[in-house]
Amino acid sequence: MDFEKAFIFLQGTQSEYGHWEDYALAAGHSTEWVTGYIGVMLADVSLETAQQAWEFLASVEQNGWGYNALTPRDADSTAWGLALGHKLGMIDSAAYQSASQALQAHYTEKGGLTTYAEERPIRRFINAKWYDSMTGWCGLDHVCVTVAAAAISPDIVPNVSDYLKPKQTSDGSWIGYWWSDRAYTTALAAEALSNDPSANEQVEKALAWGANRIEVEGSAISPFDMAWLLRLLLLSPEPYKQAITKLIDFLSSSQRDDGSWAASAQMRIPLPRDHNPEIYQAWILDGRHEGCTARDVNRIFTTATLLNVMNRLKEKGVYG
Repeated sequence: MDFEKAFIFLQGTQSEYGHWEDYALAAGHSTEWVTGYIGVMLADVSLETAQQAWEFLASVEQNGWGYNALTPRDADSTAWGLALGHKLGMIDSAAYQSASQALQAHYTEKGGLTTYAEERPIRRFINAKWYDSMTGWCGLDHVCVTVAAAAISPDIVPNVSDYLKPKQTSDGSWIGYWWSDRAYTTALAAEALSNDPSANEQVEKALAWGANRIEVEGSAISPFDMAWLLRLLLLSPEPYKQAITKLIDFLSSSQRDDGSWAASAQMRIPLPRDHNPEIYQAWILDGRHEGCTARDVNRIFTTATLLNVMNRLKEKGVYG
């Protein structure tokens, strides 16, 4: 994998205002959500690039962040923006304090976070009928959103271990509400639990799940999901050297000439009433509305994730 080419690609896609644009839903391209996420992925690679991303986010913050400026504020976008501010030491800034306060409204009684704290703004935005249920998006705790918030700092989600342990499936993974694949959610959940000695069994089970996927599915796994499986296995790299080597080989051979990887960060947009998108079968691939899945059309989200994991591999002395 060519670290330098990947970084040059990402630098070239950052706007003069500091943000990135990716995905292409009915609301348009994402700016705020993807900029928070990508900024976090790059913060340990280029402080200057991450700082430019934060300056953009700080300039547009209004009680948190959303998919873009048009959409209602949501917990996932706000969590990634806060995670970037936290990494850059901006916790005393007005934008960070405002967004942090806004995130509090998203905590549920079960200890997790729901994506939308209020029904009315998102109902109006998607033009839902008054009788359409929104309980899948509003009020239901979402594991993938909760673990994103837990990535800000160890204490941002109180009792995260108690929340996550019963959510782990029998195969060792965690299911994300907004993601088609479990690699992203499982890696972040395992990272959140990795500092809790009482959760060693859960982390080991997740590692075994990841290694088994690589053995069974191999190169059929998407680059984005391979990156998150790598992050998962880097929690305990020694026993999983063979699996890590396989992933590095797969990813090295699939990097494009411009330094990017194919668009493969496949999010899903469940129907607003849907509490369990795992059983929904009528997904529209590469769609723009509820009931569809969508990939990062500009390849930025995937490539930033790969750059982040390449940097982690270097820090661990596993690669490069």
